[in-house]
Parts: sequence; structure tokens; C-alpha cells
Amino acid sequence: MTFFLWKRLWIRALQMVLVLAGSALGLRFHQSNAAEAGGLEFALSVLGETDGADGSRHAVDLGAHPDRSADRYQLAVTPLVPAQVTIEESGPSGERRLYPPAGESGVLAGGRTYPLPGPGAFWGRQGEVRVKVTVVPVRDRSAVAEATPFGARGVDSLALSDGRPQVVASQLYRSDHGGQVELQLH
Repeated sequence: MTFFLWKRLWIRALQMVLVLAGSALGLRFHQSNAAEAGGLEFALSVLGETDGADGSRHAVDLGAHPDRSADRYQLAVTPLVPAQVTIEESGPSGERRLYPPAGESGVLAGGRTYPLPGPGAFWGRQGEVRVKVTVVPVRDRSAVAEATPFGARGVDSLALSDGRPQVVASQLYRSDHGGQVELQLH
């Protein structure tokens, strides 16, 4: 490898470390604010993937660019407190529950990022779909309301289906109890 290629790889690795460290620090800050306020805060990012003419995979940050389209998508959910997460999709082929799978609770630990349906895995879609993400804290499942965006948490590092890492923007949401976000994917 040439010097410039090594230099580029080192710079990219350093950028990833700084981004992840900054996200972790920001997450700890928001965790303490959520606990003090008694409400629910969670972060959500949306990674889309398309196929190139040559068979390669291309990433689309659907959270930052909701007007773009993708063949498949993955959500990264980071509840700041232990929470039950439900993901439903409706589109031309009807409605379906994507997460949790039948027989599972969908309870996620607080402070961890969960790529759903899984690392490097994507849900396929045909046509325009509406995705509803519901996050309800385990400690209080009394009510669900629309969650309001209140700031960018930072970024998440997710994997494309070919294993390549991709950095995507993450949006923070807040709700008094349980929160719900609806996404329109083209």
C-alpha cells in the first residue's frame, strides 16, 4: 500500500474513534437529563441501502435525507432508559409488524444502540411505506404520544449488508411517557 492510502486509512480510523467517543459522551449527558426530567428520550437513525448497477451496495442516510429512496432500510434505536420497542410498517402490500418477532418482548436495555433487524441486516420494501416506531419505558407503560425531535445526538456507526461501516446521523426524541415516531420512506 502506498503512503497516502495508509494515511487515509489512519485518518478515517481516527475520525471513527472521535465520532464514537463524542457520541458516547453526548449519550451519557442526555441520560442524566432524561432521568432528572422523568420523561422518555431516545435516539433514532435510519440507514438505507441500494444496489449499484455493478452489484455494489450504496448507503443512504435516510434520517438526514428523508427525500431520498432506498431498496432496504435498517433502524438504529437507542433508548436512554430500559424500554419496549415496537416497529410496524404499512405500505402497498398491507401492514406488518417488523419488531419484535412473535413471542419476544422487544425490551431493550437503556444506553445501548440496537441496529434493527440486526447488524448488517435490512428490511426490504416495495413502494412507499410508512414506518411507525414506538418506544415505551419499562417503568411506565401508561401512555404513548408523538415524540418530538429536540436535537441531534450525533452519529451511529452501522454496517451495510456487505459489512462495510457507514456513519449515519442520529436524531434525539423526547416524550413525557412513551414516544412514537412515524417515518415516510420512498
